[in-house]
Amino acid sequence: MIRVLLAELTGVLRAVVHGALDEQEDMEVVGEASNSKSVRAAVIARRVDVVVWGTDRASASNIEALIQRPLLPKVLTIEDDGRRGSAWSLRYEQTGLGQLSPVSLVEAIRQVCAENRVPEG
Repeated sequence: MIRVLLAELTGVLRAVVHGALDEQEDMEVVGEASNSKSVRAAVIARRVDVVVWGTDRASASNIEALIQRPLLPKVLTIEDDGRRGSAWSLRYEQTGLGQLSPVSLVEAIRQVCAENRVPEG
């Protein structure tokens, strides 16, 4: 099961992302965080595999702070209009995801998790 945290997503975008992920049998939204401090706490407490973060608030320094933790989640950022996003690797590399839809977001989550799963247990 891929454990996903929604971070600082607003209004309709949050509802669309949450709805798209709820429909997936291999994914579970394990929480939502409203600020960067609560993102870090939730990643540790909930053993998060992927953080889906609103880009207006997901600064590189916030993402780098997550990478320094013992549990290293993948990070996908989404622009507030929901049309574009990026995948962040653990090597501080950013890969553009291009045009986003609920289907392409779900597939991007699966791809980043396949590259480096956090051990369960």
